[in-house]
Amino acid sequence: MTTKITTKYLLICLCFIVTSSSISITKAHSHSDYWPTEGWRTSTPEEQGIDSKPLIEMLERIISEAVDIDSISIIRNGYLVADVFMYPAQKQKLHPVYSCAKSLTSTLIGIAIDKGYIDSTEEHMVDFFPDRSVKNMDERKRAITLHDLLSMRSGLKTEDNINHGRKGLNEMRTTSEDWTQYVLDRPMEEVPGTRFEYSNLVSFLLTSILQKKTGRDALSFADEHLFGPLGIINVEWYRSPKGIYTGFAELSMTPHDMAKLGYLYLQKGRWENRQILSEKWVELATTGHGSVSQTLQYGYQWWVADNMFFAMGAQGQFIFVNPERELIAVFTSSLPGQSLFTPYQYFKEYILPAAGSTTPLPANREASERLRKLTDDLFKLYYHNIEIAQ
Repeated sequence: MTTKITTKYLLICLCFIVTSSSISITKAHSHSDYWPTEGWRTSTPEEQGIDSKPLIEMLERIISEAVDIDSISIIRNGYLVADVFMYPAQKQKLHPVYSCAKSLTSTLIGIAIDKGYIDSTEEHMVDFFPDRSVKNMDERKRAITLHDLLSMRSGLKTEDNINHGRKGLNEMRTTSEDWTQYVLDRPMEEVPGTRFEYSNLVSFLLTSILQKKTGRDALSFADEHLFGPLGIINVEWYRSPKGIYTGFAELSMTPHDMAKLGYLYLQKGRWENRQILSEKWVELATTGHGSVSQTLQYGYQWWVADNMFFAMGAQGQFIFVNPERELIAVFTSSLPGQSLFTPYQYFKEYILPAAGSTTPLPANREASERLRKLTDDLFKLYYHNIEIAQ
């Protein structure tokens, strides 16, 4: 006799901390009375002007529909008001962020410009690699700038996103040891700046440019100029065969550290007593440089929509930032296919409306009791299937 046991628990650690004093709501872009370098401090939702009821509805929906959300962290005014982890996700456990890595890569490019390693976003792509012979060269390719690469309007024919079945990405991985050369050699499809075309290969080229201009790989550069100051000490990032970090994805971080990246942008690039990233870059990166759809634009490796901007990765990884409400929400997920957009729906339907007040709300005992009961319920067995085969 063989026994097969498949167990899945929905384990939720939900922070709704009751404190004896209220915390005043600060204006957008101002910071709280501390910096989360060593970790996020907690508060109740109501103390930070958030209504708990929509959050309860969101969690109940996740349970009833068995949605593959792995974690949710909600921060307002610099305070963690909800922290949800579904087993086996944990606070200190790394999670793949997929294309959220692109927003990190953009940040590193911004720091490199701020520090003078790169002159400006108007530098031309081919000028970063004067020692290389580039195929399919024409006037269009010579005209590609760093701005075009950052805004996904390069005009290169990469065919590497999901609409192309990631054909170009798979081809690069299987046929080339030198990914930089592979990207540079791609033929042109159109004049740069003409049209948005999402490209992983282009984002990889950004980390290649960073390494070329700074003389350091992206991770060591980040450790000194970004991760270190923000207190981010545990990440995993994969490299190309030539040792260049894959700026488009293959990065793992904790959800709380993902939130720190959002908070840096919320604070216009400032962290404690240092300007880690210039205000100018924050504005450039989070301003739409071209339309993706009627409601969505793309900045410098950040998505821009409806008074907010966000990092987005496959399977439902998100870092949402709403400066107007001083609100950050981080989702990690294991969502298949087009359901990856589910966290976007939850943010718009539940979290954003919950944060409608600019002042603290009265304590809500009924909601607090419901939250405690919900938390207790969520520690129980969520799904348990035992199959006994003779």
